[in-house]
Amino acid sequence: MKLTKSALITALVMTLGSWAPVRGGVIDNPEDLGTLGGSISAANGIAVNSNVVVGSSTITGDTATHAVIWAVGNVLDLGVLSGGTNSSASGAASNQRASGASDFDDPVNGVVPHAFLFADNKMQDLGTLGGSQSQGNAINEFSAVAGYSFTDSDAATHAFVSNPFKGNTLIDLGTLGGANSEAFAINNFGLVAGTSQTTTTDEYGNQVSDAVIWNALTSKAQNLGGLGGNYAQANAINDCGAVTGWAKLEGAFLGDPTAASHAVVGSGGKLKDIGTLGGSYAQGNAINDFGVVVGYSNTTGDGAVAAFVWTANKGMVDLNTLLPPNSPWVLIVASGVNNRGEIVGYGTFNGEYHAFLWRLEQFAQRGGNQCSCR
Repeated sequence: MKLTKSALITALVMTLGSWAPVRGGVIDNPEDLGTLGGSISAANGIAVNSNVVVGSSTITGDTATHAVIWAVGNVLDLGVLSGGTNSSASGAASNQRASGASDFDDPVNGVVPHAFLFADNKMQDLGTLGGSQSQGNAINEFSAVAGYSFTDSDAATHAFVSNPFKGNTLIDLGTLGGANSEAFAINNFGLVAGTSQTTTTDEYGNQVSDAVIWNALTSKAQNLGGLGGNYAQANAINDCGAVTGWAKLEGAFLGDPTAASHAVVGSGGKLKDIGTLGGSYAQGNAINDFGVVVGYSNTTGDGAVAAFVWTANKGMVDLNTLLPPNSPWVLIVASGVNNRGEIVGYGTFNGEYHAFLWRLEQFAQRGGNQCSCR
């Protein structure tokens, strides 16, 4: 759970996808969202009720990676915190607000990642829970940011939520009894989703981590469990409290890279296995209020990784199978979906890693069953 610089750089190399509308029965290619002058960009999230997209892009010369907002045809460089070089945005809200992490030159700890809130055209350092590093992962429409941070003396990693009504101070959400926890999502009702270690160990002696939902107002936690393995994580939560993420299967343990892990959806306190695209691993990254899930999965034989969309009616669909013939795109990861059915993520565009935005008419909702996840 340690926030290393390599982990931050990995987070920076994510791209975005938006679905172009269907015209005359022909499915358009995803839209290339562009870069800050460099060769790589990635979209990491999209606001649930608007087309504000956030992510990261290399700058001219590919010398650094900066957090970025794509909105109304513009690419906005969010910059970095004091003394930093790299940053990445992962959570999006309307009115061009974002959360993420940026390098920060700390006088005691050196250059380390700190969580940030970007609002009113400026980046604010959210600090930490007493430790050296923090990561902002999500933001809601009230500008509350969810993420995780080292605690005092870097003894553990704890999930946090910021309080926008009290100077954006960080609230430690605690754990399910174990040492560490992390938050990855927050909805507009103050429900925060993530993962936490428990007091249980598996047959191999590994600490069990379960998917969890915290109530930011009370800090009470609801344990969602897992799929029988020793790790489960909720990556996203919609406004009806439904989550998506991933979990290890029974008999699989976190330290085994070949162990099977499946994408999940959850509501009513339990997780449901929604499988993979034929490979051994998949994870859901985002869920909108209509229960549409997007993420990525290994394909059959674990030969490739592909972006997917999942609905209760259609199941899991490889987004690459919906591309027109001879498309320049290979879609690798879908990272966000809003209530308009616009999907963002990253893939290769003529061989280069680029952010995308794609809207497919068949997944657009017109007065459907909002806040549904079966």
